[in-house]
Amino acid sequence: MSEPPDPETPRLVFRRPRPDDFAECLALWSDPIVIRHFGRGAYTGEETWSRLVQKIGQWTAFGYGYWMLRDKESGRFAGEAGFATLRRDIEPPLEPVPEAGWVLSPWAHGKGFAFEAMQAGLLWLESHLGYRRTTAIIDPDNAPSLHLAARLGYRETRRALFRERETVVLERAGSAG
Repeated sequence: MSEPPDPETPRLVFRRPRPDDFAECLALWSDPIVIRHFGRGAYTGEETWSRLVQKIGQWTAFGYGYWMLRDKESGRFAGEAGFATLRRDIEPPLEPVPEAGWVLSPWAHGKGFAFEAMQAGLLWLESHLGYRRTTAIIDPDNAPSLHLAARLGYRETRRALFRERETVVLERAGSAG
């Protein structure tokens, strides 16, 4: 059985992560604007490499993962979006369903790319793998991501403690249509 094709949107190209994405990922994960809601400082090269390898492995282990996103018009790296199974140390634990996430390069903020990417990703996850239910966690101070999650159909189910900080736990059930 062949792998389903990656999504594509009018403005974005989706591609599964590869080791040669390291430099762009390092720039993304060390940018203070990008990481301000992650409750930590910039990711080191070693941490970024581990994250990238983890993203590559998600595809092998679960048949889904994060995509590297590029602007079709310019070819510029726009960020990452997709799904993961992370077994986070969060209390109480997350449901055993794919966890959605998105992170964009600062130049791509406010252009609707995250909504476009996640809407296509949710449709892909449902149509190719049958997952209708997903979860997400978002810093309570990250108003743009909370707004985006609501537009995508996510609803807050509770607050939880993650890395000694409060986080919003959201769940989505149903079609991404």
